[in-house]
Amino acid sequence: MLTVYQRNFIINTLNQKNMKRLLSIDIFRGITIFFMILVNTQAGGSFDFLIHIPGYGWRIADLVYPSFIFIMGASMYLSMRKYVEAPPTDLYKHIFRRTVLIFLMGIIFNWIPFDQNLLDVRILGVLQRIAIVYLICSLLVIKVRSIPTLLSISGLILGFYYLLTMKGYEIVDAVDLAIIGTKHMYTPTHDPEGLLSSIPSIVNAIIGYVSARILTENELKERLIKMSTIAISMIALAYILHWTILPIYKTYWSSSFGLLTSGISLLAWIVVHLICDVWGKKDWGIAFDVLGKNSIVCYLLSALIAEFFRKYGIADDIISFYQGFMSQQFVSLSWGLTVVLLCLLAGYPLYVKKIYIKL
Repeated sequence: MLTVYQRNFIINTLNQKNMKRLLSIDIFRGITIFFMILVNTQAGGSFDFLIHIPGYGWRIADLVYPSFIFIMGASMYLSMRKYVEAPPTDLYKHIFRRTVLIFLMGIIFNWIPFDQNLLDVRILGVLQRIAIVYLICSLLVIKVRSIPTLLSISGLILGFYYLLTMKGYEIVDAVDLAIIGTKHMYTPTHDPEGLLSSIPSIVNAIIGYVSARILTENELKERLIKMSTIAISMIALAYILHWTILPIYKTYWSSSFGLLTSGISLLAWIVVHLICDVWGKKDWGIAFDVLGKNSIVCYLLSALIAEFFRKYGIADDIISFYQGFMSQQFVSLSWGLTVVLLCLLAGYPLYVKKIYIKL
């Protein structure tokens, strides 16, 4: 069951003495949701940057999902601080409850438009991977407090995944086929959000968690230096691996892809943090804040809107209208923006009333 509550987005610093508002968390999350909806609702003939790259390398579209996982890790640190003085069982209940609910939301997302037997629905997916990563990362950071140790564990995770796949990614698909089965995969032979390929994405969440700790525990200059150093180091290492032994490969979330996306996400968050939290420039990000405050609701709503419009021919009518005076690339972009706008219109009344639906 969803918990609906009203709150101001306030977090405690580590010493619990000062209260600090981090608007950049919600705005960054909103930016990722904006692009997730945009990428998912393209109408064909899109701009290349809105299409996932089919082979090695990366495009803007390939950064969106990892960035959401990254900012989930950051917000996870802040939300877990509420349980500092609570019994440990309360935190574990919160973690397992949220994991189950996010996973179930993913099943519902895959079930849309609800014309398929529920027993035949794809089991894994975007939200399901988020649930798996959230669970593993949460349990890890509860036990491991040291930032250097968390970074070392991240390196071990990426190293393990590299060793696992160094002779090819066939093992990734083989595990999914054996455990999930052809009937419940994205295609009969491959699932982009498979079980083994979820392993390196844990690192994106860990880096987000570590970044939030650095951000809330240090003065501005120190945190910018630390965060920038981590980000640039990860990007540099990703490209060294890409040019030598481990190409950046989004389809199977190669270890180099995990490093690259973690580093870029961190750099992007630094920019948003400076603009919103340090310089106090907030008005530009209101639309993203609306999406970020109710991110999963807006994500699910986008699928419902797109499918409803498709089923009743409304999508075709809108696309035909755009085709009357636009090139196909702008038609596809405009259709995606139309879905985003409808999600904003639905989410804005909740935003104004400070009703935030969380799992």
